[in-house]
Amino acid sequence: MQKSWYMIYTRQNSEKRICALFKRKKIESFCPLNHRQIEYFGKTKFLSSPLFGSCVFARLGKDDFYILNKLKNVLTIVYWKDKPAVIQNEEIETIKEFVRIHHNIKLEKSNVGFTSLEFTNSPTYTINRNSVSVDAGLIRVKLPSLGFIISAETERKNVFKRSLSVLPDPTYLSSTQ
Repeated sequence: MQKSWYMIYTRQNSEKRICALFKRKKIESFCPLNHRQIEYFGKTKFLSSPLFGSCVFARLGKDDFYILNKLKNVLTIVYWKDKPAVIQNEEIETIKEFVRIHHNIKLEKSNVGFTSLEFTNSPTYTINRNSVSVDAGLIRVKLPSLGFIISAETERKNVFKRSLSVLPDPTYLSSTQ
């Protein structure tokens, strides 16, 4: 059975519980967490919250959809043009790596389209139809099937090295200026 990634809407603040339920049912799931550092009365505090509010990613086969109806706090699966929206595996892997490396991630809406994954800004280098971008310590990734752009500030000297680790195969590196 072919399994694909899907975005699942949940009730507010129940993302982690849903991931735990999926784990118990042996369903691969992922809830990207945004780790933020804030100053609070002179003390540094670290907070973790879901990057995509009220959303969890799950790898399901068509036969697994019935499980969603039985789970409390699961509202629905995200649809695109009257079909469940399939999230590209490449995008899920990129989000996992991006969240692992970066903190204080910002989320912006963009156009939804099923084109290739894109890292935006200047200068741009293409890697296997994807592009990496670095702009004064800001790295941005456009996720076309989700309709979002994730971005994070990072140190200028580490941006290019880290960007390459996010992408699947650095052997296809070529400049596209």
